[in-house]
Amino acid sequence: MARFGDPMGRRKPAESTSYDLDGLRKAFAAFEGFHTAERRITGVAAVAAAARACLLPGQHVGSGALPEPKSEVQRYFRIRTAELAETEALAECLRVIGDAAGDLIHAPVAGSDLVRVVSAMSAVIESFPAGGMPVSAGETPDQACREPAVDEMWMWRWIVGHQLHAMFNVYAAYALGDAADALRAGCDDEAIEALETATRIVGGFAGARAQALAVPGWFYQEVLRPSMLPPLTGAPLSGRMHTEYRGYRKRLGEVLELVPQTSVELASTRPRLAFARERLLEADLVEAERHVTLVEPVVSMSRSLIQTGRSSDNAVSALRRIRHRRAAEIEPYVRFPDGASSTGTVSAK
Repeated sequence: MARFGDPMGRRKPAESTSYDLDGLRKAFAAFEGFHTAERRITGVAAVAAAARACLLPGQHVGSGALPEPKSEVQRYFRIRTAELAETEALAECLRVIGDAAGDLIHAPVAGSDLVRVVSAMSAVIESFPAGGMPVSAGETPDQACREPAVDEMWMWRWIVGHQLHAMFNVYAAYALGDAADALRAGCDDEAIEALETATRIVGGFAGARAQALAVPGWFYQEVLRPSMLPPLTGAPLSGRMHTEYRGYRKRLGEVLELVPQTSVELASTRPRLAFARERLLEADLVEAERHVTLVEPVVSMSRSLIQTGRSSDNAVSALRRIRHRRAAEIEPYVRFPDGASSTGTVSAK
């Protein structure tokens, strides 16, 4: 079970516990996504081992009564959002990073996705105070590399990839909340720093989804798809049920409400802020584009779980519409738009 804070809430102030996350930070810094296969595996295994090492033997992450899921998606992917102390939130992030990095040892994903996922993981950890929890012996990279049963590996990858994606959603939302606070206070430097953090984390969205979808098409169609439909779930699962992602999109909309000027207008007076906003929006658009290309190999021409036979769309065409709409919505805020004619605010859908 993965627990995160409410993406629309405020993070609690850090507690006085002394933290030591140096080993994990060093593993992040040393990772090389475009080296030999052996070096990539060793690097991602080192991240998994370092994250798990921060959790003491026998330490139970997520102790206490679990909150009720806010959607069927949360129930299915074993995710909960609730008010968490900073030490609890860090422990949850370390567990998810350890699990996700452990699976990335085996997951066939691109080097660019690995680099961006590790960078997003690092950005999440950097958002916590310097230091960390006491370090245990933990797993060694060799232990983390043991080969799992293939069906179990694919199912676990599907779950943990979505948990990683949810973690990125929540911490991108927090960074955007910090940016909004800084903009209201007239502190552009702090706003730019928060936007850059959000952009790093958003850059990891597609990689987390690529990890979750690194399964054969037949396994998705024959195992994963029916597992997301009644009677195994209370309702067919839909992307609109992702509480964490909806929180991220709402926070993004709040930032744009605070800086509604066009790219030309904002760059003429606050160019660094204009370019930081643009980098975030471009990363967000790339995420929408990658969603289309990552889903297509496993869903092919199928309709989504909530589309009926009367629908004029299938899953891929519906995602393309979202991508096109998002490109049109950000047109005023970027220097190199698609050329779409319609504009508007960034959608929460």
